[in-house]
Amino acid sequence: MLQLQQFLEVNTPILSELRNLELIRIKLPSPTSRISLLTRRIYIELLTQFEATFPKPCTSVHFLHWAFIRTRIANTFLECSEPNKAYEWLHVILENTKELTTIHSVICKLQHPAQSSVTNSVDYDKDELILFNLLAGLLQTLFNLLAASAHSKYRAASEPSNTTRDSTLLTHADAITSLDWLQCAKRVHELYVEHNSPYTGPTFWETIVLKDLMYHISGDVSIEETGVDWLPKRLTPERLLFEHGYTNTIFLLAQAYQLADEPVHAAVCCQLTLSRQLSFAQPLKELAQFAKSFPNRSRPRAVSAQRSKDVNQSIFGHMRRRFACYVSWVVQPFDPVEWATNAAALSNYYLSTEEANGYYYATLECLVSACAIIDRADVHVAVTHKSVSRLHPLGDSHKTDRERKARANIYRGLGLFGLSLLEKGSMTVMENPKLLHECIQTSTNLHPAEEFGSMFQLRLGQFLRRLVSDVNVDEPTSLTLTSESDSQKKLFPMTANGESASVETYVNMLATCPTTYDAAALVFRLTSYGLSQASQYYTMDEHCSDAVVIGQNLSKAYRLMATFELNESRQCCIHKRRIDLLDRLLRPLSQKHYQLLCRQLMFELAGALTTLRDLKHQAYEHLRDAHSERNPHYARKANALARRTLTVYQQFLATFPRSGSQSFSTEALSEDELRLVMLAHFYSARLHSKMIPANRTERISNVTKAFNQYNYVVSLVDSHLRRHPTSNIGQAEEVNIAREMVSLLPIKLNRLARGEHLND
Repeated sequence: MLQLQQFLEVNTPILSELRNLELIRIKLPSPTSRISLLTRRIYIELLTQFEATFPKPCTSVHFLHWAFIRTRIANTFLECSEPNKAYEWLHVILENTKELTTIHSVICKLQHPAQSSVTNSVDYDKDELILFNLLAGLLQTLFNLLAASAHSKYRAASEPSNTTRDSTLLTHADAITSLDWLQCAKRVHELYVEHNSPYTGPTFWETIVLKDLMYHISGDVSIEETGVDWLPKRLTPERLLFEHGYTNTIFLLAQAYQLADEPVHAAVCCQLTLSRQLSFAQPLKELAQFAKSFPNRSRPRAVSAQRSKDVNQSIFGHMRRRFACYVSWVVQPFDPVEWATNAAALSNYYLSTEEANGYYYATLECLVSACAIIDRADVHVAVTHKSVSRLHPLGDSHKTDRERKARANIYRGLGLFGLSLLEKGSMTVMENPKLLHECIQTSTNLHPAEEFGSMFQLRLGQFLRRLVSDVNVDEPTSLTLTSESDSQKKLFPMTANGESASVETYVNMLATCPTTYDAAALVFRLTSYGLSQASQYYTMDEHCSDAVVIGQNLSKAYRLMATFELNESRQCCIHKRRIDLLDRLLRPLSQKHYQLLCRQLMFELAGALTTLRDLKHQAYEHLRDAHSERNPHYARKANALARRTLTVYQQFLATFPRSGSQSFSTEALSEDELRLVMLAHFYSARLHSKMIPANRTERISNVTKAFNQYNYVVSLVDSHLRRHPTSNIGQAEEVNIAREMVSLLPIKLNRLARGEHLND
């Protein structure tokens, strides 16, 4: 020990320079090749000095220092995408343990626990446990790096033979797989936790190089403010580094399970990784804040001032990290943007697994958690005023483009999730309309509100309620449905006994496919809010295509929502909002540059106008039967909507090439385009036939126009079939109807011309 202490004192200049590099790397988004190469050169220089002083590591302490230096060198190779060389440097550590019997025995028991005992548990003697407690930090680091390098090496081995690779590449049979190494790292954590205090941790390289810094902050870093009940109230920096190393183990396990085609285990590891990242974010941030505020005068200067100056100017000079969280570059800083993106991605897995039972509780929790974290919402358990202030949402002016885009994508995913629920619920109520008349029923199987968010130790109930209750009617894309319905009890769902729905009910209503108006309205507001937040980034000026798609999604949400509304008047209001939305999207688009988008919007707009016309026509028929004085008003409304729809169809047809002044060129149209043209003429014919005439002459004119459109559909399809006899467009239902109408309408016209009275 005395010789080792003397060695460290003699090499203080090298250690000081390494420490300065480590502190520089805190502020870098990711290590650059120049930084990695410089760090590697200094570590190799230190290793050379160590091996010259101690030719063979004769004690566990010597082995600890020697192996830590080699792990640092190996990590620089991983940073430079050289996993084969990294594995070689790490494999030497394992080979040298054979000369240290006790260390070799501990590693063998960690690698092969079933071979170490006749019983189900692994037996460690007292000496092995003492040695393990000393080396736990090293073993955790070693196994994690071996897993990363083995996986990368295996990927390199699976590349094509013409791919350039290092000649010293080890085969996959020469090493334990990445998954096996990670299981070893997991056993290290489990064994250490079982036999040690929950507050202390093993030795890490950071505690050696930054020993004076650790001494200053070891009594000051706590996690009392996080309020996470299952964590101890005060952790040493060593324990924080140890827990973070275990988080990295779980993170790598998630990737390994995914590559091994074990999605269930991968999802569990992903969820645990995200939970631990969130739980340890604040204490590790406090640890870094102490490191940043450590007085410069107490930090030894580098041997080469010019070397450090070059590094600072070329790498660190113009870069600042908002979340400089950790003392060591090994510990990646908590990034709320990355965390939220990963949580939203995890929801895709749960969405696929929860499809069978139709209860999307975990999917909803992942998405809402992602929204809460990226918005810096106050959702942490039992947070104090101090920590709350750091979680308040940032203004748009302080957000980077990366953060704004990630936030938009997360809220867009939330909106699409709600849209899928509306679509499935709409199909359900169309099959069983009686469900619309049922009220919200409280169930004894509801998840408690405080459990919503337990996946990541968050309280999300009230945040979720704010998402669906924060309605701003002044926004261009309003989250409301109709001024009439949302001004009444429809804004806040009610239970069967007339009470306001609880947070538990909110959660369960948003995690299932809606079958009542109240449930659908809640899902609609979640969908609308998510899409409106996404549209703040995906604007028509900067992201036109995405903005149009988001608008189409919202239009679809309005259309689906109308199926849950029993009142025809409110159905009309919903479709009017949908029409206004589509019209706003279509108006600024250039048909030359966005022809496909314009066609989609025109066709959808025509469909929305037709639906609204049909509703007005139904109201006209009801009032006609009741001999109401408002009957002519609805007739004019229906006819005006029909004429507007016909105009949109004409604009739609004008975007397709024509061979002459009127006829379409069937040669220039693909079969998909021909079908759209055929449908536009077919729907135009139906509109002409459904116009409400003021007299017989007008009725004859409408039927004649309908006949011409149907006849054009038949001639258009026949022309295409002559060129493409194998086409199946002639079997379309619309074509069969058109052929039938072509034969029937002339008879109807003759009877109308003779003055006969015909009912529609």
